[in-house]
Amino acid sequence: MARDDIHPIFIDMYFTCAYTLFKRQPLGIIMEKVIKLHIEKLPEGQYLATSSDIQGLVAQGRTVSETIEIAQDVARKLIEARIERQGSVPLPEVSDNFDSLLFIGC
Repeated sequence: MARDDIHPIFIDMYFTCAYTLFKRQPLGIIMEKVIKLHIEKLPEGQYLATSSDIQGLVAQGRTVSETIEIAQDVARKLIEARIERQGSVPLPEVSDNFDSLLFIGC
């Protein structure tokens, strides 16, 4: 697979994952948008998620999965509010092929 075919997942000091936001469209079509989400483990043991794509997106949870779930809810609310004010939010759509991270509690 060529490097250009890989969905944007970034690894840095902590880790960042590409995050999909679902938006309902007419006739039941679901539009998926990509939001880069930066997640870091806090000294207290919880996880904190922020995003440079959506101003004001901050979520905290006990696990990575819980943090992502909370971030999705926050992102939806922020995007809905921005759409009401500005009419649209320019976010990239999900491509047909990409790599992603899967978080499983064991």
